[in-house]
Amino acid sequence: MNLNIPESETVEYKETLGDIEDIAKTIVAFANTKGGCICIGVGDDGSLRKIDIADSSFRKISDLNQAFDPRLHDCFSVQKEDVGGFSIIKIVVRKSSYHCHTYKGVCYVRQGSSNQKLSSKEIAERYNYSARYDWSAQVPEDSSLDWIDKKALGFLKEKYFDLKGNAHKTLDDIRFLNSLSLLGDDSVPNHTCLLFIGKEDVRRRVFGGRDKITWMYKDDLNGIEQRLPIEDENLPLIFGIQNILNKINIFNTTLQDVDLFRNDVSQYDPKVIEEIVVNAVAHRDWGIGLWVEVLQTPVSLEVRNPGKFRADLNKVLSENRRPEYLNPALADFLKKMHLMEKEGGGLRKAFGIQIKKGLSIKLRSDNASANPRVDFLLSGKVSDAAFARFMFTAKDLTQEQVVILDKINSGKNILLRDVSNEEYFLVQNLITKTGRGGIFLKIKEHLLRKSNKYISNFSSTHASVDTSKDIILDYAKKNLEFTTQEIYGILSGKSKVWVRVALMEMITAGFLRRVKRGVYTVA
Repeated sequence: MNLNIPESETVEYKETLGDIEDIAKTIVAFANTKGGCICIGVGDDGSLRKIDIADSSFRKISDLNQAFDPRLHDCFSVQKEDVGGFSIIKIVVRKSSYHCHTYKGVCYVRQGSSNQKLSSKEIAERYNYSARYDWSAQVPEDSSLDWIDKKALGFLKEKYFDLKGNAHKTLDDIRFLNSLSLLGDDSVPNHTCLLFIGKEDVRRRVFGGRDKITWMYKDDLNGIEQRLPIEDENLPLIFGIQNILNKINIFNTTLQDVDLFRNDVSQYDPKVIEEIVVNAVAHRDWGIGLWVEVLQTPVSLEVRNPGKFRADLNKVLSENRRPEYLNPALADFLKKMHLMEKEGGGLRKAFGIQIKKGLSIKLRSDNASANPRVDFLLSGKVSDAAFARFMFTAKDLTQEQVVILDKINSGKNILLRDVSNEEYFLVQNLITKTGRGGIFLKIKEHLLRKSNKYISNFSSTHASVDTSKDIILDYAKKNLEFTTQEIYGILSGKSKVWVRVALMEMITAGFLRRVKRGVYTVA
């Protein structure tokens, strides 16, 4: 029997699973192009062949996902199909919204009935194009107004008309949805519309679980663990985001430091929580088949966001330079619903609010991973009461001053290395004043003298471990060989034992190489 369908840009035949490498390349090529179908148990001419199909056959294909970068997750499926008395394996691949998947470091695309490698230049061109591609504005195939959940739509309209300046407006459903960037060119729902007000079965089919936000509260000391019910995880985001915020606030207690906070001060400002969660939805990479996770403990709140961090955090905080939105239509909707800062300064404000209470807010990103992720970690416990008291009682601090003071308190305080002259000038009156404020910041009279000798000595004393090791590495790169005694001089504020331990750790980590006793060079 013959299938009578020739191989093409979207169809590939394989007689057996023997050439698993070529099957992997074809899966990636289909995902990078238009999608397609691979039929195993079919000759090049379309004729059916008898093959043995075992459970291991499906595992062998599914395991290929481990070698794809980034992984394809819900972009391909494997199934057995009976055709004319023959059994074949059918691999259905969906076009990915990610700009380029690779197999063993190589990007393939489909051209005609063959797979072609892309050069670095071609990959860059695809990336530049995808950067202009707005996933959130795309309309899925066969999209229809019938896909909208009426209850969710009603709740969205209620929230919209409650906003200042909207109560007097008279809009039918189409005009209403268009005004919020929720419809495509043919007045049918786009991805953003379905994320927030789509029916559950539609969202499951279109997004494959990527649209949910999970929440867990874990208190190991008291043996408490709570999770969001599965039915709540599967709600449209117009309900889901509010559910998450409500759950977080149940356990958002007051800071337990009577001497520091005379009035009730919550661990996390409600606006900070909203900003971090909503930003995760707005900035995430929807081409990655994972979802946003929220993990809360009695002393911390962590929001895990699929995708890469594409900004310079220091510039975001000090200069408000945010990256271009990955999902402009989605961001536009969130702004119109007043769920996100219009000027893009939400993260900046959240950072300032946390630090002014003496609490930390950290960002951890893994851009090199096959499934990159950005984690925001908010501390709910004061670890440095002296710094917290200083920040909480300081009046009229600007955002720039907050960022710089946090940098100094974290040990990144070396003038012209971690702190520029301009930054130093902005906080000079705070960090050099006499009294407890200066002591709390670990900045004493040394900076008053402004001599390189005092600044260098004091900075190396209080610099963090990583910063101190950077100083050693910089010195090593400028000198063919150097001695332990030289490092004693450079880091005069550190003990000799500390310096020797740091050198050994840098050797173990592969940064330095020991030439002979007391002499080192760059590895």
